[in-house]
Amino acid sequence: MLQGAAWPVVLDLYAGSGALGIEALSRGARWADFVEQAAATRKVLEANLARARLSEFAAVHALSASQAVSTWSRTYDLILLDPPYADPTVIRLLDALGRSALLGPSSVVVLEHARATVPPPNPGRLVLEKTRYHGGSGISLYFATPGLA
Repeated sequence: MLQGAAWPVVLDLYAGSGALGIEALSRGARWADFVEQAAATRKVLEANLARARLSEFAAVHALSASQAVSTWSRTYDLILLDPPYADPTVIRLLDALGRSALLGPSSVVVLEHARATVPPPNPGRLVLEKTRYHGGSGISLYFATPGLA
């Protein structure tokens, strides 16, 4: 079982209600940045953080996932991506993430995607470890590798 304490700093891209990042915080992550573009959804996310009494361990950012990946420089231990399945830009974003400053030497990236989406094996410095399918969904696990680019 993955434990949040192993990943103290978490980035939840396409955060939505914040369920993934909040789960990481509840399992011992020290900090989580949530990226959500939709104003109404951000309000739900902020309410969920408050209800879970985790607001002081998180920041909610009003920007797109691509803006965060292309402009931020903080490294994250765990990066969670749960984009809309119909989003055609996800693979490009994953490639940009694999080349970004957000990856530390031991970062882990988890991508949830449609079963029909073929996860790339080596987007930038990321290496696909495994993919598991459940119904119409897939979850792909990537590890950062310092030697790739």
